[in-house]
Amino acid sequence: MQRDKRHTRGEGAENERVVISRRELARELRRKAYRDAKARRDKDPRFLAMKEAAKLRRRELYQAAKEKKKAAAASGRAASGGAERSALGRSKTEERPVRDRSIKESSSKANNRAALARALGALREVREQKAAQHHQEHHQEHHQEHHQKQQPLTELIECVKQAGEREGAANDRS
Repeated sequence: MQRDKRHTRGEGAENERVVISRRELARELRRKAYRDAKARRDKDPRFLAMKEAAKLRRRELYQAAKEKKKAAAASGRAASGGAERSALGRSKTEERPVRDRSIKESSSKANNRAALARALGALREVREQKAAQHHQEHHQEHHQEHHQKQQPLTELIECVKQAGEREGAANDRS
């Protein structure tokens, strides 16, 4: 990464020759290509439209989240009566913007954790319902198997009784 400036014999600075490594040349070419592409993107109407659409989408999501947060706060205040916070404290906290990025990130992580917990709870409930249903089906199958096992036994007992009765009746005749 060292530039080596060499002067040719007796000539001035206009014929100055710069020798650079291949790595540095490649780096400069990449930088130039990046600057050119950026300049083309800044003028491209499709790219500008895409950026504007993304901006609008972010704004809509932000507004929706803001409305949801307001509704949750309003329902929380209505449920608790709003007696905890004074009017002065409430107005200060509502007016103060959240400037710290770490607070925003930690709240989004907490929301993600809460969503994950809700999803796991729902999954657990579904699994418990399936297990209960499976247990009930298994119990019914077991009951049917037991009933089917007992049915041939009762039929066998009936046949033996009938055979005994026939044999007893045959012995009585003789």
